[in-house]
Amino acid sequence: MTAANASDVSNKGPSAQIVLPGSWWTIPITDEDASKRAIHALANKVTNKMDDFARLRADLRRQLTELTDTAREGGAGELYLALEIVPGMPIPMSIAVFWPDLNVLGSTPSDSSTVIELVRIALQSASDAGEYTDEEVATLGASATFRRCKTITHEADGDVPEYSTLVVDYWVAVPGTQHVALLSFSTNFPHERELMIELFKTIVESLRWAPAPE
Repeated sequence: MTAANASDVSNKGPSAQIVLPGSWWTIPITDEDASKRAIHALANKVTNKMDDFARLRADLRRQLTELTDTAREGGAGELYLALEIVPGMPIPMSIAVFWPDLNVLGSTPSDSSTVIELVRIALQSASDAGEYTDEEVATLGASATFRRCKTITHEADGDVPEYSTLVVDYWVAVPGTQHVALLSFSTNFPHERELMIELFKTIVESLRWAPAPE
């Protein structure tokens, strides 16, 4: 198990502790130099710095840099990459944590279920709503949540064949506030959809919240 701390990038909002099964690698998002160091360290770890894997190491650094840049541009606060969840069986998986500032929530305190309903309505009227399926509103742990999923198909590129990515977004109401967090899970195991969703659900249930600084 890995305990990770996630907080609003402004450091003025709430924060949470997430329990992640197995071993994970954290890539800092807001500090680009720290991101580069973490990416290089992970690429070296995966390839054992062996000369025979120089091309693989370079490709991995490029892919991780693209993933990190995308998360940063989207406003993510944290990015976690799974190293090993089941012993001896690596599962390609990432979690990006966002702290969106949604105008639809207003500033008047309301219960978590109301907050999530406002989020759900806003998302269903967004231009990309048609890309998502398998929506569900549920209470997980201490939080009201709204889940939606989509599958992205990537075309073949050179030696890389076509593959698909399952993206599962959990919008989570922070108890006692007008804040929400977005945990965006991504995996290249879409054929294990139900198993992956159950794993993501367990991670969301592990969230433990801390109030915003006074």
